[in-house]
Amino acid sequence: MTTNIVERAKTTPATPLAEYIGFRCPKQMMVGLKTYAVSHGLDHSAVIRALIAEGCERHGINIKGY
Repeated sequence: MTTNIVERAKTTPATPLAEYIGFRCPKQMMVGLKTYAVSHGLDHSAVIRALIAEGCERHGINIKGY
């Protein structure tokens, strides 16, 4: 799964961001996400988007916009 998230984060096309959606998370989660991102040479926002996209696909949520 690690490789899948890293590859998804690296290969997701740069599309215009439509809206800012923020969320609160525990400090341990924030540190883990940022550490993971840095260790893979990614921005933590890209990692979070990749994780959300994977979760949406698993639950049948259409994220393609059509």
